[in-house]
Amino acid sequence: MMTNKGWMVVCLLLTLLAGTSAGVVADRVVLQEEPKPPQLPKSTIHFTCEEGELDRPDGYYEERRQRMIVRWQERFSMTEDQSALLDEVLLEHGASAGDFWSETRDRYCTLRDSLRASVRDMLDEEQQQEFEEYLEERRERHERRSSGGAANGSFL
Repeated sequence: MMTNKGWMVVCLLLTLLAGTSAGVVADRVVLQEEPKPPQLPKSTIHFTCEEGELDRPDGYYEERRQRMIVRWQERFSMTEDQSALLDEVLLEHGASAGDFWSETRDRYCTLRDSLRASVRDMLDEEQQQEFEEYLEERRERHERRSSGGAANGSFL
């Protein structure tokens, strides 16, 4: 026959086992959170489809290129000859990049306009008005976020 001390140990072990079991069940069943949908990374590329929105002040690209040359000169301890070559390379590639972004912007704007037209076609007049208000709200919110940047950028 078990002594009082033996019963006490058995009761404590059973209590520990019951508590652990209840904790596992609560964690797996009761407290389980719904998995959150994966978040897409925020885009850092914004296109604008409004004419003239990307016009930069005179000398903008020249100043930007010169700042890059100075940064790279300091970072990589470049000689004057290397800096001159870098300037040529940046000019050459800058023109190609400008062409690329111009073409990409045109393609994006065509796709965006096509999407909007398709959505408008499926909506009745009242819904179309709500859709236009929605687009305006998105444009205003984008303007606030980008502090006056591309006003009609990467949104529906």
